[in-house]
Amino acid sequence: CLVILTVFLYGSLLESSVPLPEPPPQLASQLSLHLFGMWVNFVLSAVLIAGFVAYLSARLRQSQQDLRQVREQNLRQEQILALGTLAAGAAHELGTPLATMAVVMADLEQDVPDALKGEVRLVQQQIGICKDKLAQLVQEVRQGGSVAANLPATAFAERVLAQFSLLRPTVTPVLAYGAAAARLLIRVDRQLEQALLNLVDNAADASPEDVAVDVRGHHGRVLIVIADRGPGFPASLAAAAGNRILSSSTDDGLGIGLLLSNATVERHGGDVRVTPRPGGGSILTLSLPAENGHDG
Repeated sequence: CLVILTVFLYGSLLESSVPLPEPPPQLASQLSLHLFGMWVNFVLSAVLIAGFVAYLSARLRQSQQDLRQVREQNLRQEQILALGTLAAGAAHELGTPLATMAVVMADLEQDVPDALKGEVRLVQQQIGICKDKLAQLVQEVRQGGSVAANLPATAFAERVLAQFSLLRPTVTPVLAYGAAAARLLIRVDRQLEQALLNLVDNAADASPEDVAVDVRGHHGRVLIVIADRGPGFPASLAAAAGNRILSSSTDDGLGIGLLLSNATVERHGGDVRVTPRPGGGSILTLSLPAENGHDG
């Protein structure tokens, strides 16, 4: 419509136009209104075309970047779906072996020397934890997910570390937080607890003797910083950490825990960043929105 209108109006000027007054005599020899008008027309056309092309190029680059991000998210969701299917099958298959192990360990406790009874009880405790986790998983699937609730960020970290101490009694993470962090509330459910537990467990695998957890507030968000003294992530893998399955060492770790944790945190409106720790190791920063929106 704009093109048709401008062509019509421009053509109408050929028949019904009002001539501009002649320039002053002192400028008549130096200025041609026709040539000046052509120059102004050229400048305006060049600016409009160049600006429009630059705008389209920027939008095209942004669209390509958005498309790459969507492809990466779809690939990650496919990996998570495949892992979930395998986990459901494994949970179903592990029920019988765990029940058998529990019975055998109960009988074994009666026969071993007193010096070994403590270790047998520890194994029984770990078997019980596995059975409870599987039962909890089945219950959450039947209920369609876990119930979310607002919880102080520090209480959330303490709860996760209490669960971690049952799974890894030989590792003692150092928890630190300020008064401002204790006033911040976050939306917590079972999936988010499992995500943080996976991240702390990864740090314990990297350096069992040095794991630190720091909870702080920053511009209306809760930051949970997990630091270790392990080998760290190579620079070539740090950018992809949490977005696909990878490993930073030669062991059997495949980065599955980090992948699942990052996906869970993103569903809660947060993100996970991996940075090198000064002096060696890695720092995982888990950022979550605070319910009250203030950091003291």
